[in-house]
Amino acid sequence: TQEVPQRVTIDPRGGYPQRLAKVEQQLLGLEADSPAHWQALMEKSVLQFQLGQYDQALKGFTSVSKDETHHYDSLRYLAILQARAGEAEAARALLKEFLEGTSSEMRESYGSYLTMIVESWLGHGESALKRLETEVASHGASGLFLYKAACACSLSTLAASHHDQPELASRLKGLGLRLLGESLSLGQNISQLSGD
Repeated sequence: TQEVPQRVTIDPRGGYPQRLAKVEQQLLGLEADSPAHWQALMEKSVLQFQLGQYDQALKGFTSVSKDETHHYDSLRYLAILQARAGEAEAARALLKEFLEGTSSEMRESYGSYLTMIVESWLGHGESALKRLETEVASHGASGLFLYKAACACSLSTLAASHHDQPELASRLKGLGLRLLGESLSLGQNISQLSGD
């Protein structure tokens, strides 16, 4: 008899609902304002963001931004959430604070990525795409930069669809796939994929 191969099922949500339930349970036993509490609240907010629970994520990141250790990390999510809500001034102010308060390495890694996503949610996807294409041309040898650019294209596709821009969404999807392939060919570690 021939063995039947087992069917492998991939959860497109990366097990996020189960991880969220675990973190929520963990939070119940932590002392408020302790480092472990802030870390768990940050993780909970990220999972809510990834699951599309944007209102809950906004509340969580707003709380977490008060903690010095997680302040700047929460700003990048808050900028995207404010842009998604159409709050241009707030989104750009949060993005600026994040970029000015982080290391040059972090700005290099996240600057183009976040700007692309924020501007796309604010309805400026075409100009954001042109700016990203210019930056990709000058950073083409960096696997991490190309990976982040691919992620920015993917997340900006959602914004383009939201703004009823199907042609832009299609171009973003195609560019994102191309950049991901180039990033992988340069040796970028794909273990990050489930979280981005």
